[in-house]
Amino acid sequence: MSGRLKLLALLWLGWVSLATQAAPPAITLQPLGQNVSTGAVVSLVVTVSGAPAPGFQWFKNGAVLAGATASTLTFTNAQVANSGSYYLVATNSGGEAITLPVLVSVGGSQLLAWGDNSAGEFGNTNNQPVNEVPINTGIGAAASTPTDLTSSSPGPPQLLPQR
Repeated sequence: MSGRLKLLALLWLGWVSLATQAAPPAITLQPLGQNVSTGAVVSLVVTVSGAPAPGFQWFKNGAVLAGATASTLTFTNAQVANSGSYYLVATNSGGEAITLPVLVSVGGSQLLAWGDNSAGEFGNTNNQPVNEVPINTGIGAAASTPTDLTSSSPGPPQLLPQR
C-alpha cells in the first residue's frame, strides 16, 4: 500500500471514529409528580436523547425498581404502596443522565381539626364549634390548612391523621 493510500485510509478511519462517537444521554422532558386516588392510573413519562439509544432504570426512594427499564413508568391500579419519590437514570456508552426526583402520592389522606369555630376558620358557614373537620391533603404533601387556626377556647385547634 502506498503512503498516500495509507494516509487516506487513516483519515477515513479517523472520520468514521469521530462520526460514531457516543452522545451522552440528555433529559429533554422531566417526569411530573402526581397526587392521585387509589386505583387511578399513574404515568411518569421521560423523554431522553442520546446515541446510541440509552438504557433506562427507575428508582423509588433511592432503591432500584426491579423490572422498571423503560422511559415511561406506569401503574394502572395505583395503591398507597406506590407512593414515594421516583427518578430515572438513563445510560449509554457516552455517559448518564438523571431526572429530577418527583413525588407520587396515592390515596390522599385527610387531616382532622377541632376547636372553636366562632370565626369560621374551618370553612363551614354556620360558625358553630366543630368536633372534626377534614382538611384535604395528600400523603407526603403539606397539609392545606387554613392560615388562621386561632381559637378563643383554651388551647389551639389540633390536627391529627384520620383514623
